[in-house]
Amino acid sequence: LPASRWWLLPSLAVIVVVLLAVWPVVRRLRRLTRAVERSAADGFGSPIAIDGASDGQDHGNDEVAALAGAFAAAAREVAAQLAAKDQRERALRDFLANTTHDVMIPLTVLQAHLATLRDRDGAGQPIDHDALTSAMDEAHYIASLLHNLGAAAKLDAGAPALHKNRVPLDRLIERICARHRPIARQLEVTLD
Repeated sequence: LPASRWWLLPSLAVIVVVLLAVWPVVRRLRRLTRAVERSAADGFGSPIAIDGASDGQDHGNDEVAALAGAFAAAAREVAAQLAAKDQRERALRDFLANTTHDVMIPLTVLQAHLATLRDRDGAGQPIDHDALTSAMDEAHYIASLLHNLGAAAKLDAGAPALHKNRVPLDRLIERICARHRPIARQLEVTLD
């Protein structure tokens, strides 16, 4: 270093100029940090904006603006993923509620068939093969519903593959009527 102290004044001036030049960038970075923290706190619902931009876009063309744009894009992606996750959870809850209801009907019918078989056995009457067959059908139906629950648990975020098969409606209607006949019998209602 030179013996005179005159170099100190230009060095101090350079430091002050650098600080004055960097301060706006630091201020913008701090505003960006607060905007990202606000957006994260409300689930990335609010836009990430700095420099007074109300549309969530920073209209500058420097690195801070690019960083704000990257944060805004990331926030939109996170918000979309959260919305998709919420939709999957709602669908799963609806599926479970419907399946629980769907399991209760054949379970009630199965209990009625088993009660009929028990009563006939207790009275020393021969086994009603139709009731036994219907009870087995209900047990198979419950097993298929539980299988569907297992398949639903394995569903990924994508759309499931559909398997289209012809369904004989006469057999479907007969199965539904057979399922409800034990309940109808207990209520003394004829079902055909």
